[in-house]
Amino acid sequence: MIFTLDFLIYLSTIQLNIKMRKIQLILCLFIYASFSYSQDAIKDSLETLNRTKNIISICEKIDFTDPNILKLGVYYKAAELITVNGYSKANYTKKNEKVYVDSLCKKINSVLGTNKEWAIWKYTSKSATIHIQELKYRNSIYDVYSILKLVFIKKENDFFLMGLE
Repeated sequence: MIFTLDFLIYLSTIQLNIKMRKIQLILCLFIYASFSYSQDAIKDSLETLNRTKNIISICEKIDFTDPNILKLGVYYKAAELITVNGYSKANYTKKNEKVYVDSLCKKINSVLGTNKEWAIWKYTSKSATIHIQELKYRNSIYDVYSILKLVFIKKENDFFLMGLE
């Protein structure tokens, strides 16, 4: 079978078009994946920002008129936003988990409670589940700016504070 030059050129353009379509498809998938990842990253950073503000607010402002404070403890509301083991919310009725929640809130209060010169500094994501919100604050003892890192874990589309760095 003898192919003419025009037919061979036509076959090469078909092959080229298929390759180009594959390249276009791969590029589109890559762009879509990076766009969806960036959307998730934006959503996650906003959620950790809201959680950070909620935790700081709960730890700073204690409502002593709340009757549950006498029964449960001062920072019982913060336990809903904190995890001790990385799997579930802190159970404020358990002594060791209550001590952990109280220590986190006391640390937040000692760093940020008296100091109104703090700001959200940076957000980083170590993986799909570990997120870090950094706060920059003025350390009045040394008269320098310091960083407080709040480490969050994402569990079932919810964020829980795991610890401070």
